[in-house]
Amino acid sequence: MRSDLTNHIYGVGSIFLGVVSLVVSFQSGTPFATVLLFASGWIVAAINTMILFKLINHSRNDGETIGRLATEKFEVEQKLLAENQRLIAISETLSTLVMGQKPAPRKSKSTTILENTQEV
Repeated sequence: MRSDLTNHIYGVGSIFLGVVSLVVSFQSGTPFATVLLFASGWIVAAINTMILFKLINHSRNDGETIGRLATEKFEVEQKLLAENQRLIAISETLSTLVMGQKPAPRKSKSTTILENTQEV
């Protein structure tokens, strides 16, 4: 908070001193080219400041979007974990129900399904 106040004081002081410098330049009878050169520096500084404020605003919006998406991602992960646990429980229940039955033979590289069923 203190650094924000310092930045505002510095910004307002700079603008005030820039305006005073322009007024003094006009009153002292300096060549118009010198005044334009001085003013162009302040115009560029003002444009850079506007761009900086726009970028800060965009980065703040991006930060809020990232936070919202991270929260949504966490919620989806939790739902998927819960669904995974539910499916594992169903799988375990079904496997205990069919344990009494003879398991289907598996096909290996060297034998076929028919050979496995004939051996049993």
